Amino acid sequence: MNLDKNVSGTIQKAMCLLQIVEDAGTTGLALADIVARSDGLAKTTCHRLLASLQRGKLIEQVPQTRRYRRVSTGMELARPSYANAVHTREWKRMIASLAVAPGDAFFLFRRQGFDAICIDACFGSDQTPSLCRGVGGRVPIGAGSASLMLLSGCVESEQERVLSHNTPYLRDHYTYCPRETMARVQRARQDGFDQEHGQFIPNIGGMSVSIPATQGSTSLALGVSFYLSEHTATSCTLLMRHLTHAAQRFQELHGMEQPA
Repeated sequence: MNLDKNVSGTIQKAMCLLQIVEDAGTTGLALADIVARSDGLAKTTCHRLLASLQRGKLIEQVPQTRRYRRVSTGMELARPSYANAVHTREWKRMIASLAVAPGDAFFLFRRQGFDAICIDACFGSDQTPSLCRGVGGRVPIGAGSASLMLLSGCVESEQERVLSHNTPYLRDHYTYCPRETMARVQRARQDGFDQEHGQFIPNIGGMSVSIPATQGSTSLALGVSFYLSEHTATSCTLLMRHLTHAAQRFQELHGMEQPA
């Protein structure tokens, strides 16, 4: 009986640490930060349980930073609430009809902790480079147009918390300025869209709009990435019109599918 209790307690502790690492997103957390968030677990206990989670291939430790982060399994995409909302025949037809140039690629994102995760995508005839690389890909919030749209829907204190957590990673991997990012977030909140011109991937532009939450759902962002050489100011305006229309239509579809 005591053995069962000990095993159960160990599993609960391990699941607690797994959730802490999951919430940290792509950037991960150092051991000291995990210990601080573990509600009283000793450092040696945390280290031992994290090693077990690593052996089980549920988490990984990034060699360069020594931070622990979740290994993506793709299971988060199987949650019924999102499957019902995204994978409808009408929505698939609509998202597949959006491309207006061979290099246009459309992505649907939702927030998960400190990341934006791609839950649907549609590529044109060319495989346009993107930060997420397709369905199931994660982008640390603060990188890319869609993640900024998700951030723009958060209260100011939450924006600061997310960017404070992600800034070290963003500075290591991109040309990143927190002040410019916050300015873009504020403009996105006012304008209802965000756009970038090769800030994260050379020669690749991006635009995104938000899909406001309906009852029982969460906020989403719909974005497009494209080769800057393939678009003019006029065609970018057309792209934005497509995005806005699709976002409005998706909100209608998503709202209709909520349970009564």
